[in-house]
This record gives sequence, C-alpha cells and structure tokens, in this order.
Amino acid sequence: MTKRFSSFMRRAQFVIISILALTAALAVILAVLQYRSLQEFRANEWAARAATVALDAQFMADPRFRNVRVPGYTGKAGLLRPEGVFRVTGSVSSSKDWSDLRGIIGAVNPPGRLLLTVNVLQPKPVAPQPKPARPARQRAN
Repeated sequence: MTKRFSSFMRRAQFVIISILALTAALAVILAVLQYRSLQEFRANEWAARAATVALDAQFMADPRFRNVRVPGYTGKAGLLRPEGVFRVTGSVSSSKDWSDLRGIIGAVNPPGRLLLTVNVLQPKPVAPQPKPARPARQRAN
C-alpha cells in the first residue's frame, strides 16, 4: 500500500508542479504582451502628437479649414494591442474641401483608428423675393 501511496503522491506532485509551471509561463507571456502593447501605445502617442502639430499648422494656414480642430489621440494600451482613436472634428464649406481634408489627413497617416467628424455645411437657400402686387386696373364705366 505504501508503494501505491507514494506513486500517487509523485503523480499528484507532478500535476501540481505542472499546473504551477504553466500558470507561471502564462503570467510571463501576458506580461510580455502587455509590455509590448504599452510600448506601441507610447509610440502611437508620440506619432499622434507630431501628426496633431502638423495638421493644426496646415489647418491654420488654409482658410478653408479654419473650423477644423484636431483634439488628437486618445486610447489605452490593451492586453494584446493598443486601442486608440485619432480624432478630427469641425466643419468645412464644400464637398471638395472635405475630400481635400481627407487627403491631407491621409498624407500625415495618423496612428490608430481615424474618427473624422467633419460636417459639410450646406449654404442656406435664398428664398425667392415675392413680386410686388400689381395695382388692380379700374374699369371705366
């Protein structure tokens, strides 16, 4: 009976040690993934700051984009990869300005997912002026 008991104890120790080793390996892998995600997030923050400065300077110089602002990059370092959003907000006066704006932002290639909330303002329709009423003709009797 002691042989069975000692054999059972060896197997139980092996299982426990295996579980602990796998848990430790999983913890190390998750820590490395988190560290890499954090490093990538920080790199994205620096790239976003540079993109924000470049875009703001370009928008200030062009009067078509005077109502466009770049709040920048927000997000977090997720477990496997960073989750960030690069925001651009405001309004432009025409569809051509909007497509030019997309081209400018695309040339800068900001990091993360691009959230572009720029409206195209439609000019207010000019209501037709009513014609003055003609004076009624009087009939001669």
